[in-house]
Amino acid sequence: MINQTLLDIARLMRESGDGIHADKLAEVERKYSSGELTIAFCGHFSAGKSSLVNRLCGHRLLPSSPIPTSANIVAIRNGEPAVKVTRTDQGEGERTAVIAPEELDAYCKNGEDIASIDISYPIPLLGDRLALLDTPGVDSTDDAHRMATESALHLADVVFYVMDYNHVLSEMNFEFAKKLKE
Repeated sequence: MINQTLLDIARLMRESGDGIHADKLAEVERKYSSGELTIAFCGHFSAGKSSLVNRLCGHRLLPSSPIPTSANIVAIRNGEPAVKVTRTDQGEGERTAVIAPEELDAYCKNGEDIASIDISYPIPLLGDRLALLDTPGVDSTDDAHRMATESALHLADVVFYVMDYNHVLSEMNFEFAKKLKE
């Protein structure tokens, strides 16, 4: 019942010219239908988000470095080892390809051509319904990184805001927390 209601509202939004919110609502409906619980990690660039996610997974799945290494959203789920990359092609929609795990670092840094990255790996802690989202830094000088993070948070059930202890009281942290609350 609720699934159809969400889809009906999304259709009405699209018909009234609001395709962006219609797409987001359709994503929410798909997430609701799947029963997946999503935990997102966001915060300053190089604050340790990817390192924390790697630690939780028990494996070095994501690149991590003192310089920014995540330019797009990376979702991690329990399953057979595989890495799927969704490319954004100007005017042609999206294309998904499977890549070798050793190629992941280069794809994680490419925020222009890559829309999203999905990793599955045997991580019993995640079970069948839990997904972890690693996001680019919200304070990146690249607006695309910030927008990628903000575009995924509507799908998160839980958000962990990771920050360097030197930035705890920064204005950016307060502004992002207020925006997240809204």
